[in-house]
Amino acid sequence: MKFTAALTLAFAASVSAYDVPSLTPDNYESVTEGKTVFIKFFAPW
Repeated sequence: MKFTAALTLAFAASVSAYDVPSLTPDNYESVTEGKTVFIKFFAPW
């Protein structure tokens, strides 16, 4: 049972992370307009 729950959770996390938009100065307004957003900053260094 624990294995199935862990596998389901891992699958759900990978699917939900797939549809994350990349924000740029060009598309910021159109993507966030009229919405409450949480923006996570990622620095690949």
